[in-house]
Amino acid sequence: MGKSKKEAKKAKEDAARVKVSGIKSNAGKLSPILVDFEHGKVDPEAFKNFKAKIKIGLPENQDNENGPQLKLGITSDHMTYSSTAKSLNGYGIRHDPYYSTYIGIRNKEDNTMKLYEIEQMTVAAKVNPPQTTNPVLIEARLEKMKEDKESTDPDPTKKAKEDAARAKKHLVMEFGQHKGQRIYRQADRMAIEAENMTDKLSKAAEKVSKDVISLPNQVLEQLNLAPPCNRKASYVSDIYKIKDILSENELQSLKSSAQQLHEEYDTKEKISEAKKGKDRKFGDMFAHFLGENLRNSDYEKTGIALYMEGIVQFLNMRSQQFEKGPRGMPEMIPMSIRDKIFRVFTDDGRISPESKDRSVCYVLVLALIISPYFVVDLSIVTASIKGVGVPQIKKLITVIGAHLKTDADKRAYIELTKNMASYDPHKRTFKRKN
Repeated sequence: MGKSKKEAKKAKEDAARVKVSGIKSNAGKLSPILVDFEHGKVDPEAFKNFKAKIKIGLPENQDNENGPQLKLGITSDHMTYSSTAKSLNGYGIRHDPYYSTYIGIRNKEDNTMKLYEIEQMTVAAKVNPPQTTNPVLIEARLEKMKEDKESTDPDPTKKAKEDAARAKKHLVMEFGQHKGQRIYRQADRMAIEAENMTDKLSKAAEKVSKDVISLPNQVLEQLNLAPPCNRKASYVSDIYKIKDILSENELQSLKSSAQQLHEEYDTKEKISEAKKGKDRKFGDMFAHFLGENLRNSDYEKTGIALYMEGIVQFLNMRSQQFEKGPRGMPEMIPMSIRDKIFRVFTDDGRISPESKDRSVCYVLVLALIISPYFVVDLSIVTASIKGVGVPQIKKLITVIGAHLKTDADKRAYIELTKNMASYDPHKRTFKRKN
């Protein structure tokens, strides 16, 4: 007789179930390494010829308290990648004291699997920064090169003239008339004042930022503030793609955290309570998107909103929290995402005006991606981002190609359409007089 449906179903479930036959932990030993490239995915066909080199050294990040760490270098035909590249800010290796990562190898014959502990590392391209175009810095560098050349290869004739001038000055100051002494004193004062003026001008040039310099044909879009964008896309959904912003591993990590948040805050009352008071768990914008996705349990959209919330929390961090690095951010955000935020939105370990604008642009784009019809209420954005003024946010809306509009009730909203906006740095806006 044939098997019953119940027995067949049980046999099918047993066949689908995999038994873990062993777990190999590499405590004190070198584990296999799973490598992520900062710039994106790697085409295996175009990356056949490469050499990898591993060494142990002191951590690049001074906040790392785990002692020596692995350092990975990969050399291909066209580029050299390293876990110690400057753009990673010392976060090339992912270390989490509470979790371990394993990779499974399945044996199809007996339906068993062995788990092996692995390390996760990120490598970035090692490139030289472009030469400065600041005329003040270029002139100072040329002057220094000229001085170095004169000091290493002095002109004998010029040196003899300077020695004669010093001897003459000494004779006049010691035995000359008062008129000659006054002339030399006045010349010394003028030389000191000229030197002081040069120092003041140099210090003033160092403090000048890009925000106060108006250069011809310079557009904010050229500073790579916005995520990768396809302005020639036929559909609005193809202008900004989440795969160009987050890798598959990062998105999966965010979806797992989003599922936990859906289970913890499963009613709008709990969400409303979590965003109140000094100990608030998250901001108004994330609370809005979490509430929108409660019914359909869209973990991907909530995960994207969680990345957006991480950037908002990063912008609103106090100095004491910022000094802690990724550990100073909320635990509901995965550690790998916290590392990414500190990598992407800092310049030399600090928040510069450019990196702050880049953070706001990413928040705006992520909010538009997960919003119905690519429309976001402006008040939700301004209520969440505390350190950036509304006029600057309006400029950055144009930088990402979106439009700022108002509805019949005069409520402002942001909309992304196929007819993308272009930012004009020379455009001036005037307030209406009442």
